Amino acid sequence: MRTHILSKGFLPRLEALESRWCPSCTVTVQGDTMRITGDGGANAVTVTHDGAGNVTAACDSAAATGSGIKRIIIDTKGGNDTVSLSVTGELTGQLGLDLNLGAGNDNADLNFAAISGQLKLKADLGGGDDLIDVNLDQEIKAGAQAKLDVAGGGGADTFVLSANEVRTGAELKASFDGGSGGDTLDVRLGDPIESGAEVKIDGKGGSGDDTLNVDASTFGTGANVAAGAKLKVDLDGGDGNDTLGFVYEAGSGGEVDGELKVRLDGGGGDDTGAASITVASGSTGEVNVRVNGNNGDDDLTLQVFGSLAGLDELKARLDAGNGFDTCVSTPNVEKKHCEA
Repeated sequence: MRTHILSKGFLPRLEALESRWCPSCTVTVQGDTMRITGDGGANAVTVTHDGAGNVTAACDSAAATGSGIKRIIIDTKGGNDTVSLSVTGELTGQLGLDLNLGAGNDNADLNFAAISGQLKLKADLGGGDDLIDVNLDQEIKAGAQAKLDVAGGGGADTFVLSANEVRTGAELKASFDGGSGGDTLDVRLGDPIESGAEVKIDGKGGSGDDTLNVDASTFGTGANVAAGAKLKVDLDGGDGNDTLGFVYEAGSGGEVDGELKVRLDGGGGDDTGAASITVASGSTGEVNVRVNGNNGDDDLTLQVFGSLAGLDELKARLDAGNGFDTCVSTPNVEKKHCEA
């Protein structure tokens, strides 16, 4: 009989097996909150909300349903993700939507039926070249609120917003901070903005060569501003060679019986900024518009046309700032620091 003697100092040990854990999406519901979490890969998320809090969601092969949902949290983590959300019926209650797309080139498409309740969107697009498209063009009903806050992060990010029919006392506020990279803000507004309603668009390009544009003449008659209503647009290109634009006209012009306030600010770099406003006959409100070039060799345009005699106030100012700047304007515009 042979005896095997272990050498002195030998210690038996177990070797770990290769991990069998496979990351995957999860969709969970707790109380009035639905949470959708990606796995770092290229996830496909779909969400359907009936407007009354009944929600069905899927993330790749994971799925869940919930009722009485007031908040939806979507965190896709890394990867080139797609998010498709549809509110198919009138949103009558509250909906908070938190969207974190993480790293990667992501795409989010958000579509809403009419809103009579409250919508709050907070979106962090993360790193990568991302696109978020928000469609509110059915109606924001009387007294309703829609607040949208989008942060671009790194990369060339795009925020597209379509909105139409902001009714009496309603509120639409949208902000975009592109961060670094060449970013795009594309806003399309339509008729009408009724009495007591407020629409505010705030766009910041950050660093990079950015394009920020608001077209308030999109849906046929344009975003007419009723008495007691406000349309405020503030676009700041930041550093880089930026392109800023604002258009307010439709047919013979948009009617301004409330307050129209616009500021385009190129910031640093060689920027292009253009604001064109056509005021319809019978307008009795206030128009206050300013185009600033700041530093760099800028190409700036500010033109105000239409029936202006009945306005309570008209202030139109173009300040090109430092550099060799080229300016185009109508005679009713006050100009400063224009070299050509």
